[in-house]
Amino acid sequence: MLIMIPYSLDVLVAMGQLLVLNTRRGRPFWRSFYRGDALPGGGKDTHPGFDVPLAGSAARGATIP
Repeated sequence: MLIMIPYSLDVLVAMGQLLVLNTRRGRPFWRSFYRGDALPGGGKDTHPGFDVPLAGSAARGATIP
């Protein structure tokens, strides 16, 4: 588990930055902490998620040679 700590530091820094920016914009700190929020200028994520059919996701991922 200690091996995973350096790989998660960037996520902790990004979350801290989001909380600081939202607090400066007047948003509630705890609501942003627990529920998340979007920054101004952000857009909707159009990448396919886990609900894509297997045929669509298999074309993007690893294939059998």
